[in-house]
Amino acid sequence: DPGRTDWADRLLPLLPAVGRVELVTNDAAKIDPLRTAAEARGLSVRVTSPRKGAKRQLLDICGRNLEYRTLLPPYSD
Repeated sequence: DPGRTDWADRLLPLLPAVGRVELVTNDAAKIDPLRTAAEARGLSVRVTSPRKGAKRQLLDICGRNLEYRTLLPPYSD
């Protein structure tokens, strides 16, 4: 389903061009397209779980926590 990776293509330009990035999510499998694309660009990617009790999906870029509510778009399997 190509729609599943469109959001990753939109998010990729927000990531730094070089260095390391941490993606914070409660479902690592769903962000695989973004992780794969970032690693293909030469980024070092670490995927972590949100802190207990955290209710937002966060995209942590260069040490800044940016709320990105569309990081994990709702779709049905």
